[in-house]
Amino acid sequence: MLSPPPVPGSLGVRALDVVTRLHVAAYRLTEGRIGGRLAGAPVLLLGHVGARSVARRTTPLLLLADGDDLVIVGARGGSRAPPA
Repeated sequence: MLSPPPVPGSLGVRALDVVTRLHVAAYRLTEGRIGGRLAGAPVLLLGHVGARSVARRTTPLLLLADGDDLVIVGARGGSRAPPA
């Protein structure tokens, strides 16, 4: 059975946000030696700007190969809710 989508501002969502910020910081400080791979797959840091807030953000995403193609995966920590 699928769990309900995360509630904005909940402890779980806030914890995931903190872990994400730590992941990005570790990746940058070590030039990818820490945080550069997750479950064997390379991690891509995607810089983007919030549509309404115009806040600059960086999100770690998985980069997977599908034959000659590359697939970027964003899953909000495995949540069934959209990662956006």
